[in-house]
Amino acid sequence: MITARHRNIALLVAGCYFMEMLDGTIVTTASPQIGRSLRAPATEVGLVVTAYLLTLAVLIPLSGWLTRRYGNRVVFLTAIVLFTLASVGCAASVNLGMLVAMRVLQGAGGAMMVPVGRTMVLSPAAKEDILRASGATLRAKGDVGLASDAPIRLDTDLRAEHAVHGRGVFAMSASNLSSRAFNSSFSASNF
Repeated sequence: MITARHRNIALLVAGCYFMEMLDGTIVTTASPQIGRSLRAPATEVGLVVTAYLLTLAVLIPLSGWLTRRYGNRVVFLTAIVLFTLASVGCAASVNLGMLVAMRVLQGAGGAMMVPVGRTMVLSPAAKEDILRASGATLRAKGDVGLASDAPIRLDTDLRAEHAVHGRGVFAMSASNLSSRAFNSSFSASNF
């Protein structure tokens, strides 16, 4: 049986998954604006994408070890905080080196969010409910994507964001995820 608490955790994990996927892909679209804002050539801006995805891929196995050592709740909340603070750091970056360093931190947080979150959703589920719990996470991911604070019409909104800062996509990421994790009905007791 999937409880309301379990469904709430699945929704939070889906929000994290949505933000991780958004950060992994949207920077490619925003690369020209980021390059202009930081006065960096397009070839160097590619490091922003590579640093995030490489860190994410390398550190995912570490999340299992950290979870066994410190517990799901601690690792998951730490990952959300790290990801959110790194997103703020990305938005505040004044040069390409700082942006790449913040993307590495963001990748470290992202590497822990989704695998640990999935463990939190699937581990308490009874064997016959695992498929249903996985489906709840996927449905919630779709709901989060549609009902998120992130602009749906990214082409227009990103141009407006980048006209001001050039790195507004990272601020959008930080505000979206932190509001979901800490200003919603997901209290620490849900973990």
